[in-house]
Amino acid sequence: MVPLALARWTITEHARRPATWALLALFGAAWPAILVFGELGLTTRDGPLSTHSYEVTFLALLVGVTRGVETLARGSWFLGRAAPMRQIAAEAGALAGAATLPLAAALLPALWLAPAASGARDGAQLAAIALTGMHLLAIGLVALRLPLGPQRRALAVPLAAWVLPALVGTSGPTTGGPDLTILTRALTGAFDVSRHGRLGLELEAGLAHRCMAILPMIALTGAAWLLLVRAPTVHALRNPR
Repeated sequence: MVPLALARWTITEHARRPATWALLALFGAAWPAILVFGELGLTTRDGPLSTHSYEVTFLALLVGVTRGVETLARGSWFLGRAAPMRQIAAEAGALAGAATLPLAAALLPALWLAPAASGARDGAQLAAIALTGMHLLAIGLVALRLPLGPQRRALAVPLAAWVLPALVGTSGPTTGGPDLTILTRALTGAFDVSRHGRLGLELEAGLAHRCMAILPMIALTGAAWLLLVRAPTVHALRNPR
């Protein structure tokens, strides 16, 4: 299948880079550092380790998808003539492959060092990690459609998934100014990836809440598909055949 082939290609491409192994070592050392230095913190000593497991895996997925977007933006020219749905599926497979190595480096030490305390084997935590990865993949698909260079497309992923929700979440309506509640909810609903971690920590979060969390991913994937459908007009000017 094309998505699996693209995933294998992305994993091989990243495995050849020394920077990839440096990042893997960084994520692999995160859990030993948490177990050692977490007990020395004044505010983190009594905190649950399950929150740290989500934060480490979130950073691993974010870095993996960001590097995958840059790799695809530079070398996925051969997908230009594929059908839109096939191209979206292939790009999703490539981004999933790019996130595989960092995610494995972040999860395997947690499973080995503190499987019970970290929550790495808990169903809710694993569901939160899976939803986070799917949401980042959807944001990466939209970033690939931006008319920017490869590095700027890659930079759009952390800006949309991390910086923008943080800025919108900390800013409230000003006195006498316009009511931005609807815009704020729309932005946070579409790009706030951290909601999956909060749902994973809330035991009372039911199936309906988790199903609602999938809607932004569907909307972002649909937006990427709509932007891709308009692309043949541009390619027709470059390739009159």
